[in-house]
Parts: sequence; C-alpha cells; structure tokens
Amino acid sequence: MTEISLNSPIEKITSKPVVEKLNKLGIEKAGDIVEFLPRRYEDHTNLTDIKDLKFDEICVIRGTVEKVSSRRSKRGQLIIQAMIKDKTGTLPALWFNQRYLLAILKEGQDILLYGQRKLVPTMKNPFFVNKIISKLGYATIYPSTKGLTQLTIRRVIEKIEPDFEQITDIFPDDVTKKFAIPKKSKLIQKCHFPTNLEALTDAKDLLGLEEFVTMLLAVNQTQNLRKGIKTKKIELPLDEIKKFVESLPYTLTPSQKKCAWEILKDIEKDYPMSRLLYGEVGSGKTVIGLMVCLAVLERSQKVTWLSPTTVLASQQLEVTKRMLGDNFKVGYFTGDKKDKIGDCDIIVGTHALLKNDLDLGDPSLIVIDEQHRFGVEQRNLLLSKYPKAHVLMLSATPIPRSMAQTIFGYLDITFLTDKPPHQQPIITKLYKTSDRVKINSFIKEKLKAGESGYVICPLINESDEVQTLLEIERKAVLSEVHNLKKTFPEAKIEMLHGKMQSNKKEQILSHFKNNEIDILLSTTVVEVGIDNPNATWILIEEADRFGLAQLHQLRGRVGRGSKESVCMLVNQSDSPIAGKRLQLFSEIDDGLRLAEEDLKLRGPGEIIGLEQSGLPSLKYANLFDKEMILRAKNISDYIIENKLTDYPILKEKIEAYANGLGTNNISANI
Repeated sequence: MTEISLNSPIEKITSKPVVEKLNKLGIEKAGDIVEFLPRRYEDHTNLTDIKDLKFDEICVIRGTVEKVSSRRSKRGQLIIQAMIKDKTGTLPALWFNQRYLLAILKEGQDILLYGQRKLVPTMKNPFFVNKIISKLGYATIYPSTKGLTQLTIRRVIEKIEPDFEQITDIFPDDVTKKFAIPKKSKLIQKCHFPTNLEALTDAKDLLGLEEFVTMLLAVNQTQNLRKGIKTKKIELPLDEIKKFVESLPYTLTPSQKKCAWEILKDIEKDYPMSRLLYGEVGSGKTVIGLMVCLAVLERSQKVTWLSPTTVLASQQLEVTKRMLGDNFKVGYFTGDKKDKIGDCDIIVGTHALLKNDLDLGDPSLIVIDEQHRFGVEQRNLLLSKYPKAHVLMLSATPIPRSMAQTIFGYLDITFLTDKPPHQQPIITKLYKTSDRVKINSFIKEKLKAGESGYVICPLINESDEVQTLLEIERKAVLSEVHNLKKTFPEAKIEMLHGKMQSNKKEQILSHFKNNEIDILLSTTVVEVGIDNPNATWILIEEADRFGLAQLHQLRGRVGRGSKESVCMLVNQSDSPIAGKRLQLFSEIDDGLRLAEEDLKLRGPGEIIGLEQSGLPSLKYANLFDKEMILRAKNISDYIIENKLTDYPILKEKIEAYANGLGTNNISANI
C-alpha cells in the first residue's frame, strides 16, 4: 500500500505546475481524479496492413520509417512527410505544422500511427496522421485545460491506480445486492484502463445513479426539515377572493380555478408552502399568483414579488396596481427606482431585492416569476433569509410532466395547461429565405388592418457571433431595422434589445402596448411576459437557431387577444433535422407535449439550456434519462423505508449535497 489515500491532496502526487492546472478542473485531492472520468475513448485497436487500407477509415498502421522530409504548401503550411513501410507495402504519412516531429522521426524507427488514408492522387493517397501512439488498445481522452496534456493526466491516474482498492461503494451491501449495483472500484478501474468501449458508459451510469439517489435523499431530508418549520397559517378570506374573481373581465378556466384552490389550501397549513406553478404561455399564471397575494394581504401580511427583468417588473407593477392597488400599497424596487419597502404591503422588484443586506420586512409570501431566470445562488439567498415564508414559483419552461414529477418529487407541482377561452389558437407557418416576398405581403396586410407584430432576430448586430462560420449573412437587429423601414415605409418601427437602458426598454414597450408602434424589432429579450393583445403576428428570423422551448415562449407573445394570430418561422438551415424539428413545432402548440416530442426527436441535451433551467447541477446524471431517474427513485425510496441513510459514506454525500444547495429551503435550488 502506498502512502497516498483518496483524501490525499493532489500535491502529493504530481508537480506544482500540474497541480495548478488540475485545480482549474476542480481536482484538489486524489479522490477527485478517480471520479474524473474520460470524455471519450479513441479506438486504437483497428490495426490494418497498408495494402488493406480503406479511404477515410480511422485505423492504426504499424511500420518502419524509411525516409523523412518536409516542405511548405502554397498556403505556407509546414508539411512533414515520412515514408512508412510494412510487410504489405509503403505509403507516405503526413503531419501539418508540427516542426518538433523533425527531431523525433528517425529513419529505421518502428512506429504506430493513428489516422486515416485520404484520396489525394497528387500526393499518392497519403495517410493523414492524427497522432503517434505507443500501443494498441483504447485510449482515454479526458476533459482538459490549456497546457495540460492527455499524457500528463494519464500519468497522474497511473500513479494512484494501486489505491483504487480504497474506493468504497456509497450504498450499503443489501442495497447494492437488491438493485444489482456494480462494485464501484472495479468499474472505475475499467473506465480509466479500458478493455472495451462500454467501460465509460457503465462508469458514468454508476456515478450518475449515485448523484440522483444522493439528490433525492437530500431533498427528502430537506422536505422533512421544511415541514418541521412552523409558519403563520393564512385563514382564507373567501368572500374577498370571490369578489376578486367576479371583478375580472373574463371567466377563469376550470384549470385556473382548480390550480388556484390547490395553492390557496397550501397556505392554510402551518408549515411553509413550496410550490411550482407550471403554466402554458398565456394560460393565466399571473392572475392565480395575484389571488394568492390577495389572500395573504387581506390577513395583513407582507408579499414580495420577484421578476427577472425590469421590463417584466414594470409590467407586473402595472397589473398589480390595477388589480390590487385600491386596497393595498404596491411598491416598486429595481436598480433604478427603490420605494421604501417598509411602507408597502406588496413589493414588486427585480434582482435588486436579492441584496444580502436588504430587509424585506419578513414577507409571508414570496412569488418568483419565471423562476428559471434566476440563478440557484440568488434564489437560495432570498429563501434562506426567510425560511418561514410561503413560496410560489411560476414557470412556462416546458419540462416533460413525468420528468418534472420525478426530479422534483419533494416539491408540490401544479400544472396549468388550459388557455383562456377568449384567446384564439396561434397558426404556425414555416418559410424558407426564398419566401421573403410572400412574408412581406402578409405583414403588409396585417399592418393595413391595424394589427401590430414582432420581428425577432438572433443577434443585436452582425459582430455578436464569431465570424468563422461559412454561411450567408446573419439577421441582426441593428442591420435589419434599415431593411424593415425600406420594406414598410409607412409603418412605425422601433428596436428593442438587451443592451438598452431599462427606462428606454420600458418606454418602447409602453408605446408598443398603446399601439404607437406597428413593428417591434427585437432579440429574445421579449421571450417572456410581454403582453400586447393587439399583436397578432410574429416573424422569427433564423428560427433553426433557437431551441423549441425558446420558440414556444416567443410564439406566446401573440395570441393574447381575440383575433387570430400567426407565428412565422424562417428556416435558414439545410439540415433535415432542423427542418423536422420546426415541422414538429408548427404542428404542436402544447408546451408539455412539445417537450416530450423534442426529447424523443433529439434525445437528452438541449430541450432547455440547463444553465438557465434552474435544474440541479449534476456532473454525470442525465436529467432526461427517465429510466435512470425512476431507478434512482426506487433505490432512494427503499433506503428511506429501511432507514439506511445513516450509512457513513452515504450520509456524508447527502449532507455535502444538502449543504451545497442550502438546507433552509430546498426549493431555492430548483
């Protein structure tokens, strides 16, 4: 046994310059690099004789270096050529811009080369070398950072290979036996020193399963903590709620009534509510949120309403004042304007409310609108300061229903899917770039009828994207405004994008809602919450560049009035997959179903951007692997039922996970 343990600092294993680079990858002790799995494998087993080489097939050749030469290409690239001979023939092997090889390649040297033969008759169909390898087998390719080579990472791992026997399963023996969980030490060893391509998948599956089970056990523990916190029960003011509903200019849908009642019953309990209200774009989440606010305000308790942008906060302020302002003092708190919180019954604001030294006056209810737009740490800061507050989060980001219910099993979820009956269905149409005349003609008809609309571009200006892509001119707000003014000279056109000052954005949106603007040319800054019943059409340029969830949000900017609305998508891509996705989008207007279909079509990955989704941060677990989630839930249920959470290694993992997220209120971390 060596003196190194899995808890040993990485400094005991390698040199200081290497340590600094490993630290950048989050590796601080030996145990960290044990679970630092390869990103992929390279198959160096396909040894092929020169006479049997097929064009463009990745393989390995073994031979003797007969002659080494170098020259410059017409473009100035350094080309190094070595004639390689085996028992079946001879061919040239090429490297580009790797001068150091001139000192390494020697005549008479035996060599193994990994690469592929290319059909280039003028160069005698050479072998393009990816790398020189030392042996046949499966090569591990790890995530890396500047100055840290794959060879260096492998050498560090080789040094601690004898200590792999210290790797202990995090689950008790009866759990590993019952659920056929493989032995971790053997699986990790096979992963770093593979004999087949399945080793990496098996190791990732095990570590992913550990993450899921740990997460589920941690949130169960925290849910129990939440239910142990005593808070003020809100006695429902049923008469006032009834009057509020009767005063609305429309009738609530059955789904709205059901969801509202479910949430209102939650705040009657003596422990803090922690509920997520998922609602389709335009389904009426805000009015439900205001009904809950009313119930709390009528009992002389304070409310905080958090919006992700000043545009949405300003709009929410206007709605709240209109619907609740006669009886309660409504305040506004952003980076630019700060009402005195203590004087307000309900305060509406942005991230400015999240400052650590700010006193919100012990709110009984915190509403977080578009919760996925806030970072985990931001929400955790607010909710850990007020652990007794009831929390209602609103979201329109479509996560498949079964997935949400499994991942967020600790959280009460309400699904609001009906749209108000006065809203017309949105017709979605697909266009190519060659259909510009047809698109412009349609927009002119809409403008003539007095109906306003949006034009969405992916960029603010052309330089926002790296200029190395071989593609036609990109659509950008600052350049497109000139084209629109030329095409629609009679229309009032304004731009909106994220780099504008908050007050300028609010002014433009106010003019748009008051029908003083015909065309609002914007980036995705209008993705959520903008409500203009007169906007009946939206044109999304380069729609193939947006995710389906984002397109669904953008489509929801129209269809909010009683007139028929149209969403036009311009597909600039020739990719069959892009075309299929957009066709799918044009046929489905249900966000939850869209998310399910997108999952089937593309597999796990980019249904929603995880960095914006508010979903837990996991290294190896796949949040879209339904089978693994269900397996993890079965394991965690068994562990809870049999009271096995005191198993030392598992207990340590659960506490580390819970402490990392904040245990005062786990809902802060979704």
